[in-house]
Amino acid sequence: MIVRIPLHVSGFWVPIIKKDYILSGSLGAGITLSPYCVVRETSKKVNEIDSVLAKGANIVNAVANYLGSKPDIDIELLTNVELGEGFGLSAALALGYAIYLLRKKRSAVSLIEASKAAHFAEVYNMTGLGDVIAEALGRGLTVRIRPGPPGIGEVDCVLVNERVKVTTVHLGGKIFTPQMLRQYYSKIVEAGRAAYSEFLRDYSIYSFLNKAYEFSRAVGFLDPKLDEELRNRLKNYISSGSVLGYFVKKSLLVIVHSPSCSDELKDILRNYGIVRIFDLAPNGLTIEY
Repeated sequence: MIVRIPLHVSGFWVPIIKKDYILSGSLGAGITLSPYCVVRETSKKVNEIDSVLAKGANIVNAVANYLGSKPDIDIELLTNVELGEGFGLSAALALGYAIYLLRKKRSAVSLIEASKAAHFAEVYNMTGLGDVIAEALGRGLTVRIRPGPPGIGEVDCVLVNERVKVTTVHLGGKIFTPQMLRQYYSKIVEAGRAAYSEFLRDYSIYSFLNKAYEFSRAVGFLDPKLDEELRNRLKNYISSGSVLGYFVKKSLLVIVHSPSCSDELKDILRNYGIVRIFDLAPNGLTIEY
C-alpha cells in the first residue's frame, strides 16, 4: 500500500480553538500542491534514519494515543520539503501514520477515522489547524468553511481555470507552528478575519492571492523591504499577467504564475533561497493498493 498526500500552503486563516481538539481548527484558504508526499512502510527503524518520522515523534505518539494503539510501525515519507517550512508536512505525516496504524488493526481503513486521529495530533501539538482536512479532501485552491477534520469540518474547492505553476522559495530559517501562533496570534486573528470575509465575496485565484498578500504583510511574514525588491524584480511579469500574485507564509515565499516563465523566475529567485516548482494538486489524499 502507498499513500499519496498533497502538500498544503495556507494563504490566510482564522484559528478556531476550543476545549475539544476535534472541534478546533481554522477557517481560511490555501493551495494544495503536487508532487505529492508519498508515505509507505519501510524495514528501516526510525532511529536508523534521519527522517521526518523521527523528527515528528510527538505527532506519531499523539496519533497512536488517539487510536488506542502503540506507535510500533515504521513508515517513511518521500518528499523534497522539510518540517517547519510551511508546507503542512506534519499533517501529511499524521495522516499517513494514522492510515497505516488503522490498516494494522483492521483490513478496512476509514478516511474519516484516520483524519480525526491526524487532526487531533495536529491540534494537540499545535503543529497545524487546517492542513489535515485540506490535504485529505482539497484540490488546488481549497477553502476551509467549517473547522475540524473530515466528517466534522468542511471544505470547498475552487476551480482554477488558469494554467499555473507555483514556485516557492524557502527564505531561510524555520518557524514551527507553535512558535508562529505564540508570536503572531493576535495579528493572525485580526488579519485572518478580514482576509477570509473579503475572499468569500469573490472566489477566485486572483482574490485569494490578493488577500494572502495582504495577510502576509499585515501579520509580518512579508518584510516591506523584501516586498519592494520582489515588486521591482517581478514588475514586468506582473504587468504582463505572467505572475498572478505572491505571498509569504512563515518563511516560505509563494508565487503563482504562468508555466511559460518558470525558468526565468527560478533564475531571478535563486539567490533568495531554495527554489521549488509545483503544480496545483488535482486531488486530495489517495491510497494505492
